[in-house]
Amino acid sequence: MMQRKKDLVPVVVVAILIVAGVPLLTVNSFAYAGTSAEAAPGNTWHVDDDFIDYPTANFSVISDAVVAASNGDAIVVHNGTYEENVLVNKSLTIVSANGTENTSVQAANPDKHVFEVIVNHVNISGFTVKGAANFARAGIYISREHCNISNNNCTNNDRGLYLSCARNNTITKNNCVQNSGYGIYIKWGGNNSILSNNCTKNEYGIYTEESKGNFITSNYCAVNAEDGISLAYSSNGNHVSDNICSLN
Repeated sequence: MMQRKKDLVPVVVVAILIVAGVPLLTVNSFAYAGTSAEAAPGNTWHVDDDFIDYPTANFSVISDAVVAASNGDAIVVHNGTYEENVLVNKSLTIVSANGTENTSVQAANPDKHVFEVIVNHVNISGFTVKGAANFARAGIYISREHCNISNNNCTNNDRGLYLSCARNNTITKNNCVQNSGYGIYIKWGGNNSILSNNCTKNEYGIYTEESKGNFITSNYCAVNAEDGISLAYSSNGNHVSDNICSLN
């Protein structure tokens, strides 16, 4: 084997306005799940690739919704397969309407992350994310704080979830399966909560590098080619408990 470099659900009260046939939902109350952020007002934008499941959707492409949105807004993505690389540069909640089996995001460019999060307070939930297959590319990449990533399927990437210089994030109930490198990879990260994830059939299940003070709890890491959980390169002071690691 070639040596690898170690390197919302929002609570809303809505008023529906019909403007030119397009519904605009005004969000009066918004909570970032899993963080201490205060509630902030925002709008809800709808995305549907073919306008069949949600004919009055605002956009057919997730990235267009991100461009139009403001901090504190929510983006609801309806059934479909979206071929794009999404740069998340605003504090948003991005959720699928009907879960991972119905909503997938495939990297248009395999040399870029599928979702790249570069701001604090982002929630992403309910997607299958795949196709970021080139080295060090991930289904979901985070380089900031207070993000909540939950209930996603991250598969056929180099890294399922990649936290770089990221702190105080919650990563929970994701399936990181059959990635060529790592299920979950943390580099220079601290105080992240990695809870109840399924990391199987990767090269490594969960891998930390120069990362301290993370909580790695109740994860299932099995049938990985190398380690189920690896704390490498001065990854000291991490809290690891109640994980199941087998057949690695």
